[in-house]
Amino acid sequence: MSAVALPRVSGTQAATFWAVSLIAGGLNYLFSLLMGRESFLGPEGFGTLTALSALLFLDGVVTTAIATSTTYHVAKAAARSDSRETGAVLRQMLWRALGMGLALAAVLWLLVPVLTDFLHLSSPRPLLAVLPVLVITIIAGVFAGGLQGTLAFAAAAGTNVLGAVLRILFAIPLVRGGGGVEGAILAGFFATTIAALLAAFFLWPHLRTSGRDGGTVSSSFWEFLGYGGPTTLAFLGLTLLFTLDTVLAKHYLSAESAGLYGAVSTLGRAVYFATLPLTLLMFPLVTRYCAQGRALRSLLLRSGGSVVLLGGLITAAYALAPGTILRLSFGAPYAAAAPLLWVSGLFFTAVATTTWLSHVALATRRVGLAMLPLAGAALQLGLLIRFHDSLGAVLGVSLAASLVLVGTLAIGLLPTQTREQRSAS
Repeated sequence: MSAVALPRVSGTQAATFWAVSLIAGGLNYLFSLLMGRESFLGPEGFGTLTALSALLFLDGVVTTAIATSTTYHVAKAAARSDSRETGAVLRQMLWRALGMGLALAAVLWLLVPVLTDFLHLSSPRPLLAVLPVLVITIIAGVFAGGLQGTLAFAAAAGTNVLGAVLRILFAIPLVRGGGGVEGAILAGFFATTIAALLAAFFLWPHLRTSGRDGGTVSSSFWEFLGYGGPTTLAFLGLTLLFTLDTVLAKHYLSAESAGLYGAVSTLGRAVYFATLPLTLLMFPLVTRYCAQGRALRSLLLRSGGSVVLLGGLITAAYALAPGTILRLSFGAPYAAAAPLLWVSGLFFTAVATTTWLSHVALATRRVGLAMLPLAGAALQLGLLIRFHDSLGAVLGVSLAASLVLVGTLAIGLLPTQTREQRSAS
């Protein structure tokens, strides 16, 4: 086996990954805040952007599934110190990502007339701008998963920061120059492309290794088929959980109300993106622990407790000063949605907890349990079709569905925790 040194993760490195990822998330929020301003897109244009961003989150189902599968297989190869398999997995995933990205772009292109009418768009141009973003985002997911699987957390967080900075720098002239929503979307394409190239540079020592061992490559391929499919369904459920509300708000509510909902939802997502680095840090570590037969209880308690605590703190801030936060973030026209801001924070705390629980299930190969978010999203959809007359109704039923899902997943994972406790004793 060829040797490429793999790092160990210290507490300082873990904290650095979380902090730098938080900076990247903050920059992404700065992008949203800028785009929501009257001087950029305003409430109506911002409502369109958030609806199209929700479609990109659905593309993120495939992206996240590819990234998670890459992380899982790369982490297993790293546990065996097999860098040749690591390079083979990365190359295979890149080809699959390219094929999936092109296929999704073709499907969306066929659906452009339908979606233009459903989202009440005056032109199909914003939807057409999404097409190249679909392809590059999925390819970038392979590089993100490879960096996390090799425990190169500093490089992973650094590329995220670069992408976030570049998106703002590209968006300002594109939107102010008359590009509108299309300019904001294409800014993401240019930024993601450059960040993906940097990630490829960091992974080059693994990508250049020989992967001609047919048995190793074949095993990785068939394992991917058994793991990647359920993983895709799991992330489809997770993504639908926090995108259905935004898309249906754009469909059922007025343009102004959809813009208000977009602002509340955008701030609520701060909980999700602030806690996501903790989940991403946990996933490859749990995968390695399982491969090495080590106990998980302490790691899971620290990681899960951190997710819930951080989400609770952000939600508390939203409850204490909702009007001020909305006015400072988006401007005075959005302050009417202030009573719902803490509910959005609570909803996304539940979504973040669901995401963490699903990653635990995937890392411990409880893939059937990990697919439960799909049932939760189906419950949410049914409730939204029935109750959608106001901002509060859309957000309330989404919260109810997510809380049911958290309880179900937590109960389902208790046997796994019990087995790990017996292993530790």
